Amino acid sequence: MKWIRRIALLLGIPAIGGAVALGIYIDRSIPSDRANHRLSVPLAEVGVTFDRVGIPLIEAKSERDLYFAIGFMHARDRLWQLEVNRRVGRGELAELFGAKALDTDKFLRTLGIHRAAKRQFENLPPETQLHLQRYADGVNAYVGEIMSVRPPEFVIVGVQPGRWEPVDSVAWMLMMAYDLSGNWGTELLRFQLASTLPVERIAELLPVQRGDRPLPTSDYVSLYKSLGVTAELRTSLLRLPQAGGIEGVGSNNWVVHGEATTTGKPLLANDPHLSLSAPAIWYFAKLRAPGIEVTGATLPGVPGVVLGRTRGVAWGFTNTGPDSQDLYLEEINAQGEARTPQGWSALSTRVETIRVKGGADVPITVRESRHGPIISDANAAAANALASSKGKFALALRWSALDADNLSAQAIFAMNKAQTVAELKDALKSFAAPQQNVVIADTSGATGFIAAGRVPLRRADNDLKGQAPAPGWDERYDWVGWLPFDQLPQSSRSAWRQPFFATANQRIHDDAYPHFISAEWAHPGRAERISTLLAAKPKHDAQSLREIQHDLQHTHDVPLMKWISSVEQLRGLSPQILDVLRKLKSKTTFDADGSEALLMWAWTKEVTRRIFADEIGVSLFDAVYGRRDFRPALNNVLSRNDAWWCDDKTTQRAEQCDDIVLASFEAALADLTQRYGDPSDWKWARAHVARSEHRPFSNVPVLARIFEVRTPTAGDTYSVMVGKLRLREPEPYLNEFAASLRAVYDLSQADPDAGSIIYSTGQSGNPFSPHFRDLAQRWGSGGASAYVELQLKLPSARMTLSGP
Repeated sequence: MKWIRRIALLLGIPAIGGAVALGIYIDRSIPSDRANHRLSVPLAEVGVTFDRVGIPLIEAKSERDLYFAIGFMHARDRLWQLEVNRRVGRGELAELFGAKALDTDKFLRTLGIHRAAKRQFENLPPETQLHLQRYADGVNAYVGEIMSVRPPEFVIVGVQPGRWEPVDSVAWMLMMAYDLSGNWGTELLRFQLASTLPVERIAELLPVQRGDRPLPTSDYVSLYKSLGVTAELRTSLLRLPQAGGIEGVGSNNWVVHGEATTTGKPLLANDPHLSLSAPAIWYFAKLRAPGIEVTGATLPGVPGVVLGRTRGVAWGFTNTGPDSQDLYLEEINAQGEARTPQGWSALSTRVETIRVKGGADVPITVRESRHGPIISDANAAAANALASSKGKFALALRWSALDADNLSAQAIFAMNKAQTVAELKDALKSFAAPQQNVVIADTSGATGFIAAGRVPLRRADNDLKGQAPAPGWDERYDWVGWLPFDQLPQSSRSAWRQPFFATANQRIHDDAYPHFISAEWAHPGRAERISTLLAAKPKHDAQSLREIQHDLQHTHDVPLMKWISSVEQLRGLSPQILDVLRKLKSKTTFDADGSEALLMWAWTKEVTRRIFADEIGVSLFDAVYGRRDFRPALNNVLSRNDAWWCDDKTTQRAEQCDDIVLASFEAALADLTQRYGDPSDWKWARAHVARSEHRPFSNVPVLARIFEVRTPTAGDTYSVMVGKLRLREPEPYLNEFAASLRAVYDLSQADPDAGSIIYSTGQSGNPFSPHFRDLAQRWGSGGASAYVELQLKLPSARMTLSGP
């Protein structure tokens, strides 16, 4: 293959000439921090000063030049990441990676991300459109005028960088929203389970979290049977791309009012948990221009700071997780029309062509109903199974983020100019998706919270409430508007019982709140632990907040532990295993050097599979497990000693929970011994390695060693310092979803750099750069003292950009 020859040429030739050529290439591929770049575009001089970890301070004389410079810097340091982001938004991955990316492109084209982005861009204010255009100009100026050699991924894959367009920034924001808005996946799962389980059992498998109230729905299992929807959907729908949201992946943020800080002014902390990537999803920058002083995390592909602070105000996000996506079962007649409340109506159709590297072009027909794209068309098996039902059906997706009046891009520019809590809230009025829990603090001492973003309103007679696919021809299941901005969950210090407010994706309102946001909140354990730690100390400083971000206590309920006494009676247990069991009785703080987490998670994994896989089917279980761990369902089954779930339906014997739990423990021990050897050698950090994935070279072992970043970590899925377990072979305890960054901001200083940050790789996307992975170890095991102080004045380099 060509890429093998290229990587051999680039990295592996032992001859002197090859080594010299490689050295020259590497040197030229790393941009200089001391260059003076003269460009052909109109541009007043922009200064870019770097600190020792590569974070740039960009100083421009106008907003238009500032956004141009951000685009230039993103292209300079993250060009391959930009290229992948651009192609994801356009559904053009198969042009890079061949037929193996074809299914992903089909789904992205069907979803219509780039088409939606075009409509949204056209509705943005002219000033916002200009900012996005200037950003695109900066990206393209670097590629067209300054880049001396292509970054290594382009050389290996054998492609040239594409041209960035303003609409690509809007499309990438939509893809970020998709990654955080995956509740349609739970609807799809209920749809699949309905072929074999009654509604009551599905509710037990997918229960609400502790403290939440179940949401009553109609008997959708009987509904689907009456419609003649076939059982083949159970397996055929597995081939649809998985929804974006992943259970157990969340974020933490909190704000501490000045009455509980050592300075008398607020502190704010944020650590958003996302899929780990190499390079990291974020790029830190300090941006200065007339009217703008802001520091924080930018997204390559999007101008401006998404998470951070200005001179006057700081903010942090966690995902609210609203029910902003509904699936609709559309009935289709022989003429290809969809049934509606007013009769049969033609579907909107279009033909798109996907170019495939090394293969022929693939045309696809995309259909849309009045609700949205027909996503079941993205896979032939799913489409055929639906169409072969007694009625001819298809699945359509209604998603708030796809609407043409989604103006979220406008919000970022307004946020970057805000100076007070009130101004920051006002800036969020145009923020549509994904809905975020925003904690805010300003230098005057004010603090606040708002769950900003669009929330659909559903009719009172909607008896499915977005929990399962609804008949698309019944108007009672249609959305009827949006929750008004002033009715979104929001509060300030005057409403808080404590001098702080924390969110960790838990339910953010009490029972008196009159509106429906979601029925799928995260377990409240992380939020409760953060609040406990905040309340334990009368006065906090930045260091104490950083320490909370590194807390390793497992926060979920663990009724499995009540079987430890029975397990200890098993024959042949080694002293080491008995010692681990004794530790598990008294603590579940999962540090890197211990083995308790390894034993508990291996045991839990075995129990979960043995309890649920026989009822829901092995293929469906394997497809879903890892994206969700069924922990609430498992805990409920074990707490009530539920014999129906514990019985293995594939055997003649009627197993009890005791049988399953003890057999699972023995299987877990055997598995751990096979993987890691003698129990004295079991270490959590050895198995629980944070893997920052590189697209696509993590899939090529010889390249993964160069392009992937791995870091041993502590904690687990349910600790404040989150490290979500993969739970899939061949590395089930791998940590692939964690704090994409950690930041603490000190509002006692009217300085946009008054804060500290750390994140999972480094500023550069070039694996040959010293800044590709220089923050990884500090992020993974450096602890609360290993942050980068944004105010720290260190020897630095300076670069300039200027026009003709």
